[in-house]
Amino acid sequence: MTDKPNLTRVWAKTAPGGNVVDPDTVTTGKFAAGWQAEVPPFEYFNFIQKQVTEGLAHINEQGIAVWDDVTTYPVGGLAKGSDGNVYKALVSQSNNDPISDNGTNWVDEINDRVFRAASIAEIEAITAVNKYQVSLSGDSPGIWEFSNANLSTEVTGDPGQLFYIAPDTDDTGASGAWVRLIVSPDTQSTPRYRVSPIVQRACGAAIYTKQNPPSVYDVTSNKTFFTYAGPGREPYAIFYDHTDHFWSQPVRIGDNPILAPFGVEDDHGVPSMAIDNNGFIHILYGSHNTKTSWAKSSSARDISSWGVTVLSYISDMTYAGMALEPSSGDIYSFFRAGSGHGSTYPSHEFGGLMRLPAAATTWVETAGGVIDTTGYPGAATDVYPTDIKHNGGKIYLGWLISDGAAHNEKRQDIHAAYYGPADSLMRSVAGASLGSIVTFSERASVLVHEADYVEGPKLAFGASGRIYAAFCEALPATDNSGHFVSTWNGSAWSLSDTEARTNYYFFGGQIRVKDDETLELFVPVNGDPIDDPEATSQSGTAPINDKIGTGMAVYTAAANGATWSLGKILARKDQIYGQGARALSVPLNSHPGLKCIFCSTEANTATYLAAIYAVTDENYEPLNVTDALSLIPNPHTIYNNYTGTFFVNDEVGGTVWKTVDMSDLVNLNATSIFIEVVVQALGTTSSPIELGVGFRQTGATSRPRDKIMREVVFSGESISQTLEVPLSFDHKFEYKDILDSTASIKLQLVAYSTS
Repeated sequence: MTDKPNLTRVWAKTAPGGNVVDPDTVTTGKFAAGWQAEVPPFEYFNFIQKQVTEGLAHINEQGIAVWDDVTTYPVGGLAKGSDGNVYKALVSQSNNDPISDNGTNWVDEINDRVFRAASIAEIEAITAVNKYQVSLSGDSPGIWEFSNANLSTEVTGDPGQLFYIAPDTDDTGASGAWVRLIVSPDTQSTPRYRVSPIVQRACGAAIYTKQNPPSVYDVTSNKTFFTYAGPGREPYAIFYDHTDHFWSQPVRIGDNPILAPFGVEDDHGVPSMAIDNNGFIHILYGSHNTKTSWAKSSSARDISSWGVTVLSYISDMTYAGMALEPSSGDIYSFFRAGSGHGSTYPSHEFGGLMRLPAAATTWVETAGGVIDTTGYPGAATDVYPTDIKHNGGKIYLGWLISDGAAHNEKRQDIHAAYYGPADSLMRSVAGASLGSIVTFSERASVLVHEADYVEGPKLAFGASGRIYAAFCEALPATDNSGHFVSTWNGSAWSLSDTEARTNYYFFGGQIRVKDDETLELFVPVNGDPIDDPEATSQSGTAPINDKIGTGMAVYTAAANGATWSLGKILARKDQIYGQGARALSVPLNSHPGLKCIFCSTEANTATYLAAIYAVTDENYEPLNVTDALSLIPNPHTIYNNYTGTFFVNDEVGGTVWKTVDMSDLVNLNATSIFIEVVVQALGTTSSPIELGVGFRQTGATSRPRDKIMREVVFSGESISQTLEVPLSFDHKFEYKDILDSTASIKLQLVAYSTS
């Protein structure tokens, strides 16, 4: 190896000016011509040797020569800008200062190794370097990164150059190729759909089919906010940051007031969301024929803290959805009114509407409601709200009719109309006035599709006044269900069969209108046969109540919604945690980077281990979203009174909480534990026994966050169930029994979570 000489010395650095002469100043072209048969003047020698040594000293000091306006830089040439950054020439050029260049001639070699190209041909012509990137703005737009791996197989298999572009220097891809990293949102001819889990501790109905919307994109913060039913079916909030590409930690909003003692698992109280003009987030949740709870974020576009109010002054309700009317700033909510059947408002035969005026602290209920089904044939024809959305200064409502006192007969007919905030009147989508309330006499004006067993509609809006109504309908002839879309063209509804099929019509789809007006329909799909032995045919009076879950797919269509085709199977049923997918949400005002959110279902709903998934085309790592469960090698018995005596004598009736310290059994970072609860009947009884055990964090004063509450007929057999119990910061929890004296119980710790 050659030793580095002292390059700081410059020949003739201190010589008088007359002793250092540029030969070209005496004889033009002499420098280029060089020496002839002559005796060179010493002044010329000094000049040449000074130039060489001065140049070496400059490079020694700078590392890379500073840019100048006389050098012609070739493609790939490097120069140091006056800002200290190193730039690489994209084209052969001169006299283009890199620090003022717009990216046409130079690219920052260290800080921004991204080329810009307007066509695939321009990418092919670039001299490729491993890990360099190209931003393509023309055909097949997106971000591409060069890999020097042998990608000949991939290049051959992608003749359309959707994902791989080989350079001109080796168009086989054997020497490498440009690989698509990020597809520009909403403009690509072949969309990219990535499915990733975002929550793995939710209830089996984290999203419900009627409350809408649970997710909203906020352009100011560039975040998509999402609310769902988590452990204990309590409302939680989470957001996705589209700028930094990450999911936040879930935040619990409040208690679930309808998980009452001895009650069944109740999906009706899942939350819906709206964001007002000032950025405050509003959540309605926790009602099933009861008063609803209203949560408002303490700060704009912030989920960390909430104020919760029970709307005791508003009628009992179920299925409360929300929509913001942006010009006034008012928020509207559409719901099924009342706590039971009746002929006057509020009752289930009425669709109610309430309004939160901008910046107000109380809601205003529309007297008498806006939908009245008491005139429909048959008894107990309930209004089932399925959607509420704002479009063009109008509040659009979607609903169906549920027959039967127990809502166990037909769910029929798809309806849509809108409410005018300016005059408080209902109108058909064609604009015909229906007065202050829609009755059976106006049925023809609001009917979108007539059918006996349907779920929906979910509404979406396109250009030129187009309205799309997506719904799912039972198909008795094939013993499955189909996804359909009706399109309002300004004068009539036009029905299209998407050809998408699922096993149960309760799981409907939702449409997303892209920037170019083409359509995406996200739908649950499942080709498996019905496997519930207790289910009856969908052609009978009791349609299949089969909540086994499905796969998830996206179908696409042109703006007219006439012809649909499968875009992609997003996930098969066996790829989804638990028993497959259940319900979904297309975020309101959806950002193309987050197209859809869907939840899974599970057999044991009280474990609260269902998952929630996001469908996105952005690259992100799902940090903070996968729960790390640590299993206990040998289940630890917390309490064992499995011997035929009372649970805890002084606690019968559930009046005293008992504290348990888990510090010696779980990791210091543990936030919750999983307890197996085993209940044993003593003897045989012919009537149901009300029994249960409640859990909460130490120091909590509200009702338990997580409970096992069952109404069971015992015949000397035991039942067991695992549920999650939150821990306080000092790793303690409390429990109390609500057990009949003819039963005993055992509690075992089986796992803990640090997430």
